[in-house]
Amino acid sequence: MTDGAGNRALLAELSKEQLLDLIELYAKNWLALDGVWFQSVEQRDGMDAAMLHDEAAWARFTVIEARRIKAFLQLPEQAGLEGLAKALRLRFYGSLNADRIEINGDTLIYTMTDCRVQSARTRKGMPLHELLSGDHRSKLCLQMGIHTLQSVTRKSLNGGYSHLVK
Repeated sequence: MTDGAGNRALLAELSKEQLLDLIELYAKNWLALDGVWFQSVEQRDGMDAAMLHDEAAWARFTVIEARRIKAFLQLPEQAGLEGLAKALRLRFYGSLNADRIEINGDTLIYTMTDCRVQSARTRKGMPLHELLSGDHRSKLCLQMGIHTLQSVTRKSLNGGYSHLVK
């Protein structure tokens, strides 16, 4: 049995490159678990039930993740758009999806350029979630992204900046 200290010692022996690879591996494992439970509910109870449970899980998880990242970065209560951008980059999803963050004045624009969930469904020959405007963003990804960013900005990082999420 390990008490955690052995794990930290093993991690301390890894190179920076190995640690970065391990972070990506952890993120992929986390996303795989997210997808497996979603597909389990989807297969048994349908897409609507899976979406309902997914939204409930993300509503709780995003607040936990944001608070932990905020503490890790030692961000102030009102971290501003720069703090929000930095925190978004350090989410588990940040190392998996292709996205773009732009700050123009008092507006942060977050664009997901490739949804890894949709890409995985395509690779597996599964039907895509309902598409919007013929692009590669799914209704699911858009709903979850808006919900996630609203939770992060309203409850954890910026307080008054929830209006930035549209």
